[in-house]
Amino acid sequence: MSHLMPLRRMGFVLLLVLSAGLALARMTATGRASAVAVDTPLVTLAPATQPYAGELIVVRLLATNVHNLAGFQSTVRFDPANLRLTGASVSNGLAAGGRALLQLGPVLRDGAVAIGAATCPTASCTDRRFASAPRAPAGLDGQVELATISFYTETPARYQLTLEGVQLVDPQGGRLAAGIANTTIDVTTR
Repeated sequence: MSHLMPLRRMGFVLLLVLSAGLALARMTATGRASAVAVDTPLVTLAPATQPYAGELIVVRLLATNVHNLAGFQSTVRFDPANLRLTGASVSNGLAAGGRALLQLGPVLRDGAVAIGAATCPTASCTDRRFASAPRAPAGLDGQVELATISFYTETPARYQLTLEGVQLVDPQGGRLAAGIANTTIDVTTR
């Protein structure tokens, strides 16, 4: 009987290890083990190319890991003492699913630009045959370029860009949950 005690103890330890492993796997699968799950929708700003002083700096507003996206709005804040806003436009990314694009803005303010877009379920929102036009009921999935914003500066430095008021919506107008990631652009010289 004394030879069964180590086997029982080893079986109990093995059971504990397996239980802990399953709990960790379950936490990782649901995203609770990390601050942000890999598949969480995220709105970010990313320079299109390496930014150089004395040249146009183009920054892309991107939505990643989205599901059924049909519209957005966002405000991008920047330091107007160091960065000059030269333009902002809605990208055609939302139109890729066959839905017509309705641009909202840009609205330029000192130190900020507000921009957004919505989509219609048809290829043209102004078609006289709107009621009978073929429908594209679903929004977009994956990564979507929402807008581009361009700046100019003569001074090489690090510049903070901040997202505010970010909203993503599905084709029915329901809000889609998403995280935001502000960015710092490193402007260098050639």
